Amino acid sequence: MTSVAQSILNYTHPAEAAAVLTSYLSSSNIPYQIINLQSGQPNFLSDFERASGPGPRVVLNGHIGVFPIGDTAGWSRDPWPGGIEGAHFYGCGVVDMKSGIASLVIAYDSLYQHRDRLRGSVALCVVSDEETGGRRGSTYFLEEDLARWGDDVMQSFINRPPRQHSQADRQAQGSKIITRSTINFGATSGVPPSHKVNMTSSTCAFELDIRVPIGLTQTQDTDLIRSIAPKYKARINISVQAAASNHSSVSSLSDPMLDLLAEISKFVAPVRDRAVVVPSVGATYCKHSRHAVAPAYLYECSPQLAQVSEYALIREFHHITKVHVVAVCDFLKG
Repeated sequence: MTSVAQSILNYTHPAEAAAVLTSYLSSSNIPYQIINLQSGQPNFLSDFERASGPGPRVVLNGHIGVFPIGDTAGWSRDPWPGGIEGAHFYGCGVVDMKSGIASLVIAYDSLYQHRDRLRGSVALCVVSDEETGGRRGSTYFLEEDLARWGDDVMQSFINRPPRQHSQADRQAQGSKIITRSTINFGATSGVPPSHKVNMTSSTCAFELDIRVPIGLTQTQDTDLIRSIAPKYKARINISVQAAASNHSSVSSLSDPMLDLLAEISKFVAPVRDRAVVVPSVGATYCKHSRHAVAPAYLYECSPQLAQVSEYALIREFHHITKVHVVAVCDFLKG
């Protein structure tokens, strides 16, 4: 498993990932489609249908796009290409979501090779367009054929769990903010740009990333912001980036996949506590499926992504890959 992940870690663009995935799927005699909705942005699709009779369906979904990193000065190692050092994978996109893609592809390979033992069907959907909105990725395929790419969707991130807090501490901290909108100040610039610390630009532009909790609408947040702006003498223009804006989403908490993931995670690598179902404070790729009213769940450790010196524990990568395989097998065996 580790060698496959290492190959996937090395790409810098979705088009380069195509060669790795094509080679791996072909070597396992797994049929697949490549659909390019935009030049250099391939989407990989594969599924096998009810090998041992009718049953439920599981979609393993992920993306091969990565965030741009700009200046690499803050990285402890060269982010391009990724690699392995000791017990870690490292490099740009290793968390979001190169190691996750490796986990899903390996899990799909194992399920495909044992498809004669399964009652339902499994699909693999690996897309390029996620970081820029998903219109040429999962959203497109869900709109084109919900029956094929909906159903129970599982996704994967491999991340380093925070060791400094107990599970109870994390739940208590999360409960304080999960019902509120959270704000991240992104790119900020001045026009004209200030070249000295004691100079002031005539115009300031900045971007806000606002995460809206379940029960609150995007309109409520933007209406509040627009009501505050007139209170100040400065002329304030506000615009919303529609392509990057999504309303909050949630899947059923009674879906049997949730109990399977929790129980099997303890079985594969025994821990003190059973895995707990929690809402994600940050946005995940599940939103595309949930907006299409398809249940989607993410089995992950505490995410630490979109930052310098990304890395993931190899043992967690092995653990999550095994959990995906066993959970889908149990789910499809009924």
